[in-house]
Amino acid sequence: MWRNKLHKVYASFEEFKGYSEVYNLAVRLGFDSPEQAWELNPVVQGSTNPADYKLATPRGNETVNGLPIRCYDNGGETPDRYTVVFMNRGDYGFTRQYIRETGRDFYPCLGMSGAPFHPQGIGQHSDCKLGRHLGKRVQFASLPTDCRNAVIRDLSEVQS
Repeated sequence: MWRNKLHKVYASFEEFKGYSEVYNLAVRLGFDSPEQAWELNPVVQGSTNPADYKLATPRGNETVNGLPIRCYDNGGETPDRYTVVFMNRGDYGFTRQYIRETGRDFYPCLGMSGAPFHPQGIGQHSDCKLGRHLGKRVQFASLPTDCRNAVIRDLSEVQS
């Protein structure tokens, strides 16, 4: 089994697009188009068996806009299906001193439905403990577009 960023697996967008048209790769990875998959450059994995081709489960933190995050999907067990944990907790006030003084060893997070900006959607900031209770680890690139936009908006506010 191999795993690598999409741009490392294919020499160019044209090569990926060609394979995607033949084997429906972008859709199999969960994207609307080859262009969207190429832009987000997810980590993919596969083998000589085409059925193995899929998004790879992330290891460690991912970086979005230069800041570390971890993404989870609970498969729809709750209305706030997706959770993005902001691993740069010191920027949110969760400093070592704060943790020592309060005993609150948490991370800031954003819980979301698939449509966090919709009037009936969910986009709730909170804090959380890391763990399997958040769901399965997924790549940022696999989140719905509105969820990715919500995270990018939040991270841009932290940076400013």
